[in-house]
Amino acid sequence: MAGNSVVAQRTGMVAQVEAHRPSEMALSESPMLVRSRHMGLNFEAPFPVGEALVDGCQADVTVHVAQSAPLPQDDPGTVVAELKARNGAGYTVYSLGGAYVFRFHGLCEFELSGDGRSVVCLPGPDCEHGLLEVLMEGTISAWLLTLRGFAVLHGSTVRSGNLTFVFAGCSGIGKSTVAALCCAAGARFVADDVVALQQGPEGIASAGLGTELRLRPQAFHLAELFRPRLTLQRLTADGRLAIRPPRAPKEHNVISAVFLPRPTRDSSEVMMRPLEPTQAMLRLLANARIQGMVPVDMQKVYFGTVSALAASVPVLEVRVPWGPPFQADLGRKLLTQGAVAAKHPERS
Repeated sequence: MAGNSVVAQRTGMVAQVEAHRPSEMALSESPMLVRSRHMGLNFEAPFPVGEALVDGCQADVTVHVAQSAPLPQDDPGTVVAELKARNGAGYTVYSLGGAYVFRFHGLCEFELSGDGRSVVCLPGPDCEHGLLEVLMEGTISAWLLTLRGFAVLHGSTVRSGNLTFVFAGCSGIGKSTVAALCCAAGARFVADDVVALQQGPEGIASAGLGTELRLRPQAFHLAELFRPRLTLQRLTADGRLAIRPPRAPKEHNVISAVFLPRPTRDSSEVMMRPLEPTQAMLRLLANARIQGMVPVDMQKVYFGTVSALAASVPVLEVRVPWGPPFQADLGRKLLTQGAVAAKHPERS
């Protein structure tokens, strides 16, 4: 698709969508598309989505960026997922003629083909292009994985020896922070923000690898724990510090335990409390990466997968002594107690 071509409709992807969205938008003049890999998907986009790939790797998803323009206010189709925020932010996902419109209110839109192979980013006037990259690696990748049949959990994943730990929970609960502490203590990085769950004969696995772990400002100093092993760090458009800890050697990592972090300043010890399967399932159901999913088939996949996860591995609420400053050996404590919980749940 040429950079100066005109998209007949804002989607510019499928005729059904074009028939319902009678406006024009040209694709912006963009640099050569680069190929990269993120969470098991190969991307071809004007910016890297994850880790750069060598030429010759076939793209699973092709991404284009349209010129910045005011965002439409109409509801283009049927709502299939929605996250509402008190400040008016959040997102709504619409289904229209077999395609999807992913609207981040007041910021931008992404328009995706029904098979998740084509994406057009539509930035609003106040949207930095760096935010498109953040959203592609986070929420949009979660949706692309959902379209491919994965159950996508809001969490972070690390690999320690032959054990894989997932830290799950709502935004801001400390998932990335505890994952960083564990990686600083020797664990290998698997994923951050998006955990794609896949059922298999060996159990439920975290599928794919992320590239960066994104820290909030109060945890920026944790990057110092990695030197000289940290190869890259950068500030992202949403004000996080992205770091690249050493990664797990493979993309398929069978989950050993799930931890639900609960930061506390009332204790100096790590305390783990196992949840019984029904309670564990309910907690995991509340932490889907895509909130408010309506389609029954998507709900069934997520429900079935997290139910099986809750029934097959320990799910524990973890009280974590919080900082800053953080205890120097906190990551080691988490990994040590996590190993005991995974191998001997009754001792947790």
